[in-house]
Amino acid sequence: SASNFYSDFFIKVYRHGMPPGDKFYSRIKAGEQKIELLKKHVNLEEIQTVFEIGCSSGGVICPFLTLGKVVGGCDYDADYIQCGIEKGLNLYQGRLDDKKVPDNSLDLLTLEHVSEHFLDPLTELEAIIAKVKPSKYLLIEIPSMMNLAQSYKNPIKYFQNAHTFCFFKKYLEAIFSHFGLII
Repeated sequence: SASNFYSDFFIKVYRHGMPPGDKFYSRIKAGEQKIELLKKHVNLEEIQTVFEIGCSSGGVICPFLTLGKVVGGCDYDADYIQCGIEKGLNLYQGRLDDKKVPDNSLDLLTLEHVSEHFLDPLTELEAIIAKVKPSKYLLIEIPSMMNLAQSYKNPIKYFQNAHTFCFFKKYLEAIFSHFGLII
């Protein structure tokens, strides 16, 4: 039911039908911001492969492609995926797929506002972490209840049926520690 919900209803309910092309261009700046963040913490030359789970139309990974990185992504929304494919991105519809993304194959795996949708966060994160090469990078952005007014403008937009979990810093630290990740 989750894949049906995200394929058929999520965008219509929560994004008010933003056209795929508009969504693509609106997310390029977020990708550029991720690159600037990474530059502060890692050598970008160490990153050759980038993949985004919940990539929408691929705007976030497009700036990585511009830097010469091999990029890819997955999302449930077919229209958004098609838009990204038409822009030359390697995207596919659906969830993270073991056949398309082998274990230990990625230098950077990113999720932006995806983890709060997981039905089983520990199982999902374990599968996601397996895709990242040892000593490489996982970049997760999760909305916080601590800045609802800034992020969502209206608390009802945060407390939605699609958000199955709320994460706090200490909880995230415990999860990442459980998996042996360095924050």
